[in-house]
Amino acid sequence: FYPGSAAQLRVDVDRMLDDAEDFGIGDRVVALVAPHAGYVYSGVTAALAYRQVRGCTYDVVIVIAPSHRDMFPGVSIKPDGAYATPLGDAKIHRDVAKAIIEQCPDAHADERGHRAEHAVEVQIPFIQQALGDVPIVPIVMLDRSWGVCERLARAIHEATAELRALVVASSDLYHGASVDECEATDDRTIDAAVHADPREFCEQLEDDTVQACGGGPIAVAKAFAALRGATDARVLGRTNSAEVSGSFTGYVVGYTAIAYSFTDEDLARADSNETPSSATLTPEQRATILSLAKCAVRAAVLENEPPALPTDPSLHGKDQGAFVTLRTGGRRGAGMLRGCIGRMAPSGSPLAEVIIEMARAAALQDSRFMPVEPPELDDITVEVSVLSPLRRVDSPDEVTPGVHGLLISGYGRRGVLLPQVATEYGWGREEFLNETCVKAGLPRNAWRSGNVTIEVFTADVFGDEIPIGRADTASES
Repeated sequence: FYPGSAAQLRVDVDRMLDDAEDFGIGDRVVALVAPHAGYVYSGVTAALAYRQVRGCTYDVVIVIAPSHRDMFPGVSIKPDGAYATPLGDAKIHRDVAKAIIEQCPDAHADERGHRAEHAVEVQIPFIQQALGDVPIVPIVMLDRSWGVCERLARAIHEATAELRALVVASSDLYHGASVDECEATDDRTIDAAVHADPREFCEQLEDDTVQACGGGPIAVAKAFAALRGATDARVLGRTNSAEVSGSFTGYVVGYTAIAYSFTDEDLARADSNETPSSATLTPEQRATILSLAKCAVRAAVLENEPPALPTDPSLHGKDQGAFVTLRTGGRRGAGMLRGCIGRMAPSGSPLAEVIIEMARAAALQDSRFMPVEPPELDDITVEVSVLSPLRRVDSPDEVTPGVHGLLISGYGRRGVLLPQVATEYGWGREEFLNETCVKAGLPRNAWRSGNVTIEVFTADVFGDEIPIGRADTASES
C-alpha cells in the first residue's frame, strides 16, 4: 500500500501534498472523506483531502473505516496504544476513545477490525505528515445502518465537545468491472455524499443507489459535521483505478476526496451564539441532571417536596431548554412512551429549575396520558434532552433528521419533535417535516407552502435503563 522505507514514504507523501490543490478552507474543515487504496492508485486523491488541513491544529483525529477482514457487532474502537507506521507511532487518544465507547451503545473496545486493516492504516502517514503527532482514535465499522451511524456521530461530537476534532471517513467508491458503470455510480455517490442528508445517504447505500465500502464512515462524517454546525460540503477531486493505470479493462475502483467545513455564515452564527454546541454538559453534569429529573418525578408522583436545586452554577443558565421523556419497559429509547413535556430555549429559567418542572409535568400533566401512579415507578425510565437555542432555516433542505429537532409554527399553531424521534421511527427529511406539521395540527405538507416558520435545534440526549423506583436514592439526592 505504501513504501516500507521511512525516507521514501516521507518523500512520497510530501510530494503528493505539495502537488495537491489548496482550496483555502483549512481552519474550517471538520471532516474529510479520503480513499484507502494503495498510494499508487489513490494517493494523489487522498492528498487532496489532507492538503486542506496541512499545518492546521487539531486536538484529535478520528479515523473511521469499514472492516475488510474481521466480523464483530456494531463498532470496534481500539482504546489505547498506537498504530505503527514507518514514520513512527500514531498514539491513540485514550480519553476520547473511552468517552466515545461510553456514550455510543454500539461501540466497544476491541482489537478486532484493527488487525491489518488497511483502511485505517493508509490514512495515518498522511495524518503524520500533514498534522504532525496529533493523537488519533481509530474506529472500524461493520454495521452501517443509520441508527448506528447517528449514535456514533453524536457520541464523537459529545466526546470532543471541548476539543478541536477532525473526522476522517476512509472510503473507496464503486468496485466492479465496468468503467462506464463506475463513472455513473460514482456520480450518484458523490452527489449524495455532498447533497443528501446523512440518513438519506444510508438509505441509498442499502438499496445500492450509491456504492461506497466506507459508506457508514461517510454518513458518520456528514452527521458529525451537521452536529458541529458546518454546512459546506465540497468535492476536492475524483478518479478511478482505470484512469490512474491507463487500463480500461478489468476490475475498477472509484475514489474521491470531500471536505465538510464551516461557511462564513456558520462561523457568524457560532460567534453570535445562535447555535452553540448541544454537547456543553460534562458527564458529571449529565449525571446530576438525570438524578434531578428522577427525583423530581418520584417526588411528584409520591406527593413529596421537590428536590433541592443543585449548587453547580453552570446548571443555572437560562439559555437552554429541556424536555423530560418517560418510558415504560425498563429500556431507554425502546419502551412505550409514558409522558414527554418540555420547554424550548431560551427558557428564561435556570436549567435545573426547568428540569424539575418538566419532570413533574411529564409525570402528571401530559394530556395524552393519565398521571403516573406510584406502582409504575418501578417500570419507568427517564431520558433528558437539553436543547440548544432555536435557529430559523431558510430552506427545508437545511434540516438533517437525527441531528436536528424541529419546531414548525403557523396559523396560530406550533408543533415540536425532538431529534431522536426521527431516528426512532426511521423518518427521512420529508417525513420528519410532515409529522411535525401533523403534531402542530397543520396539514401534513404545510411546510411546502412557505407560509409556516421552520426552526431547528440540537439536543444533548442522555438517560439510563434504571427505572425510577429501583434507582439508588442516595445517589440521587
